[in-house]
Amino acid sequence: MTLRPPAALQATLRPALRPLGAMWGWLMKLRREAYEAGLLTSAAADRPVVSVGNLTLGGNAKTPMCLFLAAALARRGLRPAILSRGYGRLRRRDLPDPVVVSTGEGPLVGAAFSGDEPRLLALRSQAIVVCANQRRLAAEAAVALGADALILDDGFQHLALKRDLDILMIQAQAPAGDGLVFPAGQLREAFQAQRRAHLLVAVDRRPAAGPGQAAGQKFGRPSNQAPGRRPGPELDETAAETTSSKPADGGGPASGPPPGAQFSFQPSFQPASQFDFQPDFQSARPPAARPSTAPRPDPRLLELARGRPLHLARVEPLGFRRLDGGPLLPLDFPAGQPTAAFCGLARPEAFLATLAELDLRPAAFEAFSDHVRYGPKKLGALTALAARSGARWLLTTAKDAVKLPPRLPLPTLALETELRLDDPEAFIQKVFAGLQAWT
Repeated sequence: MTLRPPAALQATLRPALRPLGAMWGWLMKLRREAYEAGLLTSAAADRPVVSVGNLTLGGNAKTPMCLFLAAALARRGLRPAILSRGYGRLRRRDLPDPVVVSTGEGPLVGAAFSGDEPRLLALRSQAIVVCANQRRLAAEAAVALGADALILDDGFQHLALKRDLDILMIQAQAPAGDGLVFPAGQLREAFQAQRRAHLLVAVDRRPAAGPGQAAGQKFGRPSNQAPGRRPGPELDETAAETTSSKPADGGGPASGPPPGAQFSFQPSFQPASQFDFQPDFQSARPPAARPSTAPRPDPRLLELARGRPLHLARVEPLGFRRLDGGPLLPLDFPAGQPTAAFCGLARPEAFLATLAELDLRPAAFEAFSDHVRYGPKKLGALTALAARSGARWLLTTAKDAVKLPPRLPLPTLALETELRLDDPEAFIQKVFAGLQAWT
């Protein structure tokens, strides 16, 4: 969902847009209540469904979380499928919905007809990947292909499909974004909607102390990680969570956190700069005789998550890969060489910040719109970028790379990343607890 207007224009029009934002929030509330009352119907998928979503416009590590869940479900002997809308894809008469992007062995269609994120999911996982505007159709196709568990990508607002677990990805430093509902601000619906989530993941966007690792930080992946991947830091033994309560079973759109959970958090809808949570990722190393513990979240995040598990996460860079494939290159590979960079993201500044963490400061940078299609005009802009920058390498994101030809005017490297959680094993246990009706 990338309807966000340009920031400068949005700020100028904000006073006029506030009433429209209030109306949009009210309509979303009515829609949600219609599902809860049975006036609108939620389809059941006949398989366990985990939804991954967020409240703010733009990305917030949903795709990395889907990859993480797909790998975790596969390690438990399940055959997962990821259901996506496939935002930005082209339609073909001979390729009607649902579009099977992958049966688990790589992409079957190009990015133009799958969308960039579904193609990336197909390349980076062994999950079934299916696109459809109606996720019910995608679920039916995935089940027909043998899926045992379904991951609903960007599903928090997609109430037409029942889910057993709602994972809400929030920004650790600004959970409510700017506190205003679209089109006046960054929220897709009123912030109080976060109450229907079962499990919260606060994504820390602050710069790390070094390439791929914050100072004193101990984030990891499950101990039985996929073979051939870069080993992660030692796993921590203590989860950063509020309670051990498990999500309610059979949680469809009307279901919320466990019965009895109390919510007293009343956000003052302030700009992000005034709503700036700073969870402590700089905890000191414990004495050798004591077990290591994960960094604890800011108390205000704990207040927000009252009655529900809360985990902290970062999106960590893994390495660079050439557009035409080949091995993953180390993060310092382009260091000391002149570079230029480009991307088509909802938050291009996040990509620049990651490059800065890696001590890479491109001589030129081109930011395209989210889900951009790289046709002749855009490829011409990249040729001009290369010519005027004097760069030897172009740098981009893995999401952009899946839409590019294998060769550009300059050798091009795509930065690959993955989600790192404070305690991945504890997180996975909570996911399966939420799916216990199926196990």
